Amino acid sequence: LLRENIQPAMGVWLMTAGGVGPEAASPAQAAVWAIARTASVEFPDLSVRCVDIGDGEISGDLLSSLARSSARTVLVRGGRFFQSELVRQTKTTAESGNTSLRASPSGLIDLLEEVPVPRCEPRPDEVEIRIEAHGINFRDVLTALGMLSVTNPVLGGECAGTIARAGAQSGLNPGDRVFAFAPHSLQAFVTVPVVNVARIPEGFTAEQASALPIVYLTAIYGLDRLASLQRGESVLIHAAAGGLGLAALHLARARGAEVCATAGSDEKREYLRKLGVRHVFSSRTIDFAEGVLQATGGRGVDVVLNSLTGDLAEKNLSVLAPRGRLLEVGKRDTLSLQEVRQRRPDVGYFIYDLGEEAERDATLIPALMAVLLRMMQEGSLPPLPVTSFSDVREAMRYMAQARHIGKIVVTRSFDEHSKVPVSPHATYLITGGCGGLGLIFAESLVSRGARSLVLMGRSAPSPSALAQIELMRSRGAQVTVFRGDVADRTTIEAALNAIPAGRPLKGVLHVAGVLDDRSLLLHNQESLLAAMRPKWLGAWNLHQATETLPLDFFILFSSAVVSLGSPGQANYAAANATLDALAAWRKKRGLPALSVQWGPWAAGMAEHLKASLENLGLGRLAAAEGVTALDRALNVDEPVVAILPVTSWHRLQQWQRKGERGSARHASSDSTAISAGQPARGIVERLSDMAPAERHAFLAEHLRQQVIHILSLPSTTRIDEDEALHDLGLDSLMAVELRNALATSLGQPWSPTMVLDYPTLRSLTGYLLSELFLSAEQSQAAAQPIENLSEAEAEELLLQELSGGKHGDGR
Repeated sequence: LLRENIQPAMGVWLMTAGGVGPEAASPAQAAVWAIARTASVEFPDLSVRCVDIGDGEISGDLLSSLARSSARTVLVRGGRFFQSELVRQTKTTAESGNTSLRASPSGLIDLLEEVPVPRCEPRPDEVEIRIEAHGINFRDVLTALGMLSVTNPVLGGECAGTIARAGAQSGLNPGDRVFAFAPHSLQAFVTVPVVNVARIPEGFTAEQASALPIVYLTAIYGLDRLASLQRGESVLIHAAAGGLGLAALHLARARGAEVCATAGSDEKREYLRKLGVRHVFSSRTIDFAEGVLQATGGRGVDVVLNSLTGDLAEKNLSVLAPRGRLLEVGKRDTLSLQEVRQRRPDVGYFIYDLGEEAERDATLIPALMAVLLRMMQEGSLPPLPVTSFSDVREAMRYMAQARHIGKIVVTRSFDEHSKVPVSPHATYLITGGCGGLGLIFAESLVSRGARSLVLMGRSAPSPSALAQIELMRSRGAQVTVFRGDVADRTTIEAALNAIPAGRPLKGVLHVAGVLDDRSLLLHNQESLLAAMRPKWLGAWNLHQATETLPLDFFILFSSAVVSLGSPGQANYAAANATLDALAAWRKKRGLPALSVQWGPWAAGMAEHLKASLENLGLGRLAAAEGVTALDRALNVDEPVVAILPVTSWHRLQQWQRKGERGSARHASSDSTAISAGQPARGIVERLSDMAPAERHAFLAEHLRQQVIHILSLPSTTRIDEDEALHDLGLDSLMAVELRNALATSLGQPWSPTMVLDYPTLRSLTGYLLSELFLSAEQSQAAAQPIENLSEAEAEELLLQELSGGKHGDGR
């Protein structure tokens, strides 16, 4: 399909039968899915989709339903569809441990401090909550940035989780799922009065529940108690797509009020319109005032809920109806009461903060909570959309950009800190043991008491590896270097036979692997086997040789490219997928097994991975991070886990959920340059406006910029039009990248082998021009009656036909 430039209208479907999924263990079928993910990255226009049909039965209805689905990967089980998704593993904390997050004096989000705090025994009317999710608010961000003058920079205000301990008069029991208004609750456990706690409504997740208290209670207090919003009145809600804005919108509608709203982006304004809000304006300019007055016939609104500052905030006074009410929830640069009275003495002005009001009145939160629960039971107040993060720092950075709709939530991670079982009286075998990763885990085992290691590899250790091995030996460890190919069963048996009887083998780490990166178009049986032999054959040999031994662990080093895809690594992804399947198969048989899909490392083989993984929101694993993460993974009752150095969960989830699989880069542009990010029709239109003689130089310059960007060359680099691009360093993967970039900038797909078929700037420019213009001119000419053609045009058509042109047969 790729070589013939065929693009099926319904995409490319790869079907497996019961070989993929939580209960499956088919190495061959798992490899098919892994290759497909690579194909999706390299050639997104093929629209590759994978379907595992379980029992193997296919019906017309099943195929029709699959065709209507937009999912790229689907498991079909019992007539139901399941889509694979990367999920964060919930970890478990020691019951005695508790930590709280505090703002740093420096005002840097990266330096937020997690400090140990004692757990508080609940009083009879209190409960202790083991927190699963926290709602994050702008107040938390401002506190973290040092923009609010607070004496106690402890963060948090709302949460959801399960009851850990319950007071005798609380009416709740350990294990009950609850949410709470809980100041200073960005910690693992928090003790709060039971009157501030409610059971999580049926059908709500912990994330959704943690987003409820502050915004809904703030909206109820402001619109109900302070503004006394009545049916038939009108209200202007600023930043209406945010958490408080949406809560106020739903409450105002439930009270029968007419809503005008503002939001800061086209996406947010469109979201509000889809909710049925008729009058939606921008919150970035003062033009909203004119729009509100037009929408209300010049009268203005009865209530304004404001969070804007400066001139935008002052403009609210001009849109308030006589005796209107202005609610101010902003924390900085707010109007003073005196300013409001001078300009609008008829207006009621209320500056309020729910937390401060609750400190003054202990009955406030229980009363507001009762209203919230009643309205939720009635169905008049729905859950809010949430964006979840596992890292509070990442969540706060994202909130500071004000791009989200609804609420931002941070899920709480728990950790038992248990370790890999290590004994000084046992031996541990590491394949690929003299490489970067092998040595990292060898040193980790020695530091935990291991005194007998076998490091296996095909090549002799490098001088630096020998230095590390000697250091381990100086610490009392017997380190044996065994040269041999793990894909050779006799080599494995020889290595095991050399293990002393007094120190039996208790653990295996299969780290060995080979990279042979190239475009999917250039892979063949040899390149597939180059990756498959050390991974699959090596793992299978290790399994067979140790199947009857009482091992503590059998760890296979897989790769995140299995789940995420990476250009040029189809063979590597397929080979690692077989490890995942083997781990699942061993686990089903009651044998120890863990396959780890590692993300990029700061050392070792992953240094050679392409930048595609990092562009997904992944960093690089440091040695200590990887060792600690593997400890946690061994406590998870799953055969396959991914250990990823996530720098942005948002980008990673976007990639996976939305199927963003493109690999083309976008070049930057200046006032005269043409970039890959330029609108698709821009370049073609400019070429169309030129005389044919001018087009070659213009398009050649565009190609030059694309090439120097992909090769990371200086922008002033000159390229001879007749020099082969591969001589400049453009390999097969870069050729695919260039092809994808040209598909974007020129607005049409090209043959995957185009850059290889036309290897110089001159030949490639000529080919593109002929495809863009000559074909169209020929088609136009061919559509004309022959009698309308000039002699020259008729001669050109005849010559093309005789020479086997685009539609000739070559005779």
